[in-house]
Amino acid sequence: MIVFRILALAAFVFFQGWVALPSIGGGKSSLDSMERLFLIFALGTGICSLLAFILVSMSSFSLVRFLTFAAMVDMALLILATRRPRVSCCFCKINAVTLLVVIIIGAILFSPPWRIVFGWSDVGVYASLAAHINREGGVSVDSRAAAAVSEENRELLFHRETKRTSGEFYFENQFFVVDDFESGTLRPWFYLLWPSLMAVFASFLGFSHMFWTVTVVSVLAFWGFFLFSRRMLKQRWAIFASLLMALNPLTLYFSRYTTSEMMNMMLFLAGALCLLAYTHSEDPSERKVMALLSAFFLFMGMLCRIDFIVIVVPVALCYMVKKLSGNFSAADLLFISSLSAGAVCAVLAGLLLSQTYFQSVWKSAINGIRSPFALIVIAAVAVFVIGLCASRRLKRLAREIVASRVAWISILWVMLAGAFIYLYFVRPCGKDGNIGYGFIRELRGPSYANQNLVRWGWYLSFPGLAAIFSGYGLWFTRRRGFGEHALGTVGLVYTFLYAWDMRAIPMHVLVMRRLVPVILPMAVIMIVCAIKWLKKTTDSRWVRKHSAIVRTAPVLAAAAVVLFLTLFSAYASVPIMGLDEGGNQIETVASIAADVDPGGLVLMDYNAGDLYGVPLRCIFCIDNAWLKDNGALADARASALFKDLGFPEIPLYLLWRPAASKGFVQLTGSLEAVKIGEYGFRESSLEKTFDKRPSRRVNISERFILYRILPGSG
Repeated sequence: MIVFRILALAAFVFFQGWVALPSIGGGKSSLDSMERLFLIFALGTGICSLLAFILVSMSSFSLVRFLTFAAMVDMALLILATRRPRVSCCFCKINAVTLLVVIIIGAILFSPPWRIVFGWSDVGVYASLAAHINREGGVSVDSRAAAAVSEENRELLFHRETKRTSGEFYFENQFFVVDDFESGTLRPWFYLLWPSLMAVFASFLGFSHMFWTVTVVSVLAFWGFFLFSRRMLKQRWAIFASLLMALNPLTLYFSRYTTSEMMNMMLFLAGALCLLAYTHSEDPSERKVMALLSAFFLFMGMLCRIDFIVIVVPVALCYMVKKLSGNFSAADLLFISSLSAGAVCAVLAGLLLSQTYFQSVWKSAINGIRSPFALIVIAAVAVFVIGLCASRRLKRLAREIVASRVAWISILWVMLAGAFIYLYFVRPCGKDGNIGYGFIRELRGPSYANQNLVRWGWYLSFPGLAAIFSGYGLWFTRRRGFGEHALGTVGLVYTFLYAWDMRAIPMHVLVMRRLVPVILPMAVIMIVCAIKWLKKTTDSRWVRKHSAIVRTAPVLAAAAVVLFLTLFSAYASVPIMGLDEGGNQIETVASIAADVDPGGLVLMDYNAGDLYGVPLRCIFCIDNAWLKDNGALADARASALFKDLGFPEIPLYLLWRPAASKGFVQLTGSLEAVKIGEYGFRESSLEKTFDKRPSRRVNISERFILYRILPGSG
């Protein structure tokens, strides 16, 4: 039965892309069969996630409504199409074999996905939300505890937050914001596109198979990277680039981790591939189609992750330069206007659907922008842009600098070399500031921001980092098309942005997810670009004049770098191979839920609530509340709180974590706790470290106890 469901889902996704790709416009395509087939699946995935996202935003998602909505969109596309949908997928033998190898390698390396539902990290919240969406149709959650608790006892269960947002908000752990205490309505504060797509998979395949969504988008991302690198580097070097990407520990980790990074990478690579296609095409009709598709994929990336909207800045700067150069086409106008409209829609979606999260992240970003260094850079860029637009003399000077390749190439290399030396060698020697770790009970600790680039080397190696910066220099040195330079600029901006500030708790490997969507694929491209240049120095006139040893030295050096980077990536990935983060989380939560009577409410101690609260409510419909202070159970506050929650009329339970909570806090004399069950949780996890790359697995085993609270005999 599951096989038929998988085939139905694959056919449905393919059909959405098949209808939409040729329906947008006509014209002969310059894409080959592999690229077209990839874009069909990527576009189908994007359309499915967008349609589900729209229904989820209206709290109207269901499989029937989703299929109906998709049928209406397909009908509109068919009516508006300039030609009948027809996709040629005639593969030559080499392309067919290559495609099969890419998909098989990706499927082997990126599966099975980890079934993580615990809420201590947002990874578990996405899966739990998808299950809730599939069942309830939206993301709002009704909490009896939020509606019932009195104002004086409110802060025993909910965290009052004022620093991260404008105004005052109450959180149930760090994942749900209390919308209204009167009705007890909670809403998640993360972006919703990724759990919306997971909900589609859950609708077709069932909850237990929903986690394969991350495997599907990871394989698509890997497929897209191969095609993208083939466009950027040609076929032979694309194979090596794909090998480096497949073996990189960040790829292997996040291709099984149920967060949105791999979907964001897939959308970026699909948009980048369309951007390259439209900037190289000579067919005006195809240029417009590919420009519109590129803007669509990048817009979807903005809905997927909050930081992806930054891509508008480097892209806008590149097109401004193109406009000033007088080489601006109708397709360029269509692309930049569509992308701008998408950015506006993404901002509105963030403000309306993920308001607290949107405000929190951008408030933090604005605080960072207020630093003297950032203000100086922004002011300098602003003065330059305004002057460039207003002054004919500056326009002429800019054109002269661009025309003088020696001038701007020299400036570029000096900037790249200076940035690398400062970020890797000088900045780590400075004093690092402190940041808050945690959300509810914040602890202060070093941010390690000064060591950002050094820590990148844990996953890319020092020669890899040097090759990345050298690759960017070589990339802009050579004469390339506008699309290649625009994408290089995007990669460089993201590289500098996160090399300066990762904007996250520095727990590795989790913090490195910031690199996955854009920086990692562009970094691999630049590494291969540097190696490619090293090999090509054998063709230079100076080298050919010397002995055979000198002539073969660049080739040997390139081969040594290739071997080192391959072995380094494989070695760094060894702890991830065969890892099973998630363990028996779902089974443990299911066992607890089965022991709770209908209508019961589970109180969770402070050290258990962030793990079990989200999956108990979203997956198994068990109402619960997270104690902010375990000590409240031992004094008069417990009786008042229990009365608020309807005790003893409703069944009341207490989930306890003995290892972290050091035994059991005794209840007041009028209450007693009766043990209902004991549950063993186990998983194999990558070690959580701050000061080194995770290099070993940690087998976690812990027990949790469920008590039933009853009135005391006294």
